[in-house]
Amino acid sequence: MGATSNYKTRKRPMTMAQAVEDLLRGFQLDAEMVGDEAAKQRRRLLLRGVRVGLWAAVDKPAVRDVAQALRAELFGHPLPTVTDEDDELCHSGTATEVESDD
Repeated sequence: MGATSNYKTRKRPMTMAQAVEDLLRGFQLDAEMVGDEAAKQRRRLLLRGVRVGLWAAVDKPAVRDVAQALRAELFGHPLPTVTDEDDELCHSGTATEVESDD
């Protein structure tokens, strides 16, 4: 095992969801760095709305799921739990989409 390997790992292309999450993470860091507490709170609220909007644009969830996410953000309602199987279907990272009867 001590020998070095010439095996090179291939960097996987970033999915749209990962790119959006990285973008929002950067904005969150910027929002927390400058300004007084009122300005930071305003930015946090704006980012929450943008996060839900971008999630809806990227994942294309059902309207009821968007409504649940907004209620969770605005009023602290719990989000439904997601099983590993559901999460795998929604975020598989593949080029093909799973079609449902919705």
